[in-house]
Amino acid sequence: MANNQIPAETDVVDYVRSLSNWGRWGQDDELGTINHIGQEQRKQAAALVQDGVTVSCARPITTDTAPDTGSPPLHYMTGSGEAYAMSEEALPQPGQGSGDFIGMRFHGYSITHLDSLCHIFWNGRMYNGRPSAMVTTREGATANSIEVVQDGVVSRGVLLDVARHRGELDGAR
Repeated sequence: MANNQIPAETDVVDYVRSLSNWGRWGQDDELGTINHIGQEQRKQAAALVQDGVTVSCARPITTDTAPDTGSPPLHYMTGSGEAYAMSEEALPQPGQGSGDFIGMRFHGYSITHLDSLCHIFWNGRMYNGRPSAMVTTREGATANSIEVVQDGVVSRGVLLDVARHRGELDGAR
């Protein structure tokens, strides 16, 4: 098949079957290919650091509607400093603070996130053959949730600057 051709549906189904990692690390596994990253791989990755430069993949949270943001984040203040603004004669109040609520749908071009293995279903099943019904609107993911990587993911990575490669950025950042 040439690189510019879209594969047939039967080819894609064959890919799902032949490239599946279901059962590779046992039926109880919830990490998938993150199983390839162990203590030695993390040490090797840390040893590759030369400049100590960090590259953020974060994006600013904006509540503006945009063509690439079908469901913009919700942001409202649950408390503010207005209630504690004091004149010179007022006594200080204990427990002063502010707070806010941010609610967002984690898919689209404006939110950075890491998908878990409960995110995609195939024929009513998620990773390792678990039923899709294990993800509920009340409890969320009861299996294959993102919480299994709560300690983070540290490994060697490759950052591709696609925009710069396409000439869409001048690199002046």
